[in-house]
Amino acid sequence: MKIKFTILGEPFGKERPRFSVKGFKVFTYTPAKTSNYEKTIRKEFREKVGVSFKEKIPLEVKITAYYRIPKHTPKDWVRKMNARLILPTKKPDLDNVVKVIFDALNGVCYYDDVQVCKLNIEKFYSTDPRVEVEIEDMEVLKNASL
Repeated sequence: MKIKFTILGEPFGKERPRFSVKGFKVFTYTPAKTSNYEKTIRKEFREKVGVSFKEKIPLEVKITAYYRIPKHTPKDWVRKMNARLILPTKKPDLDNVVKVIFDALNGVCYYDDVQVCKLNIEKFYSTDPRVEVEIEDMEVLKNASL
C-alpha cells in the first residue's frame, strides 16, 4: 500500500517543549503553534487518505519540503531556485520537520513511528510552499519467510 498527501503552507518544524511552574510542580507542554500544525497534518491525512497501516509493518517515508522563495529575490536567482540549483539552507531544520510529521501521524496513519525503517527527506524552493508526504509499506520484507 502506498499513500500520498500534501500539507499546504510553509514547512514547519517541531518546537522545543515548554515548561511552567505551579507551586512546587513543573509541567511540560507543547507550544500552541506546534500543536496546531500537528492538527493540520492529521486533518490533511484524514481528508486525503484516511487509511492507516497495521502495527509492525515496516514503512518507507519520503518527505519533500518546499520553502517559499523570499520576496525581492533577483529573477536570475528565482530561475535557479526553481531549477533546484540553489537550495534552501534555512530553518526549520529537516530533522524538526520530520519530527512534527512523525509525531502528528502516530496512532493515526501508523501504530507508532518506530515502524519507519527507511526515510528520504529533501528540501527545495518553490513559489508554492508545501510539504509532500509519501508513505509506503516495504513489500520486500512482507514476502520474506522467517
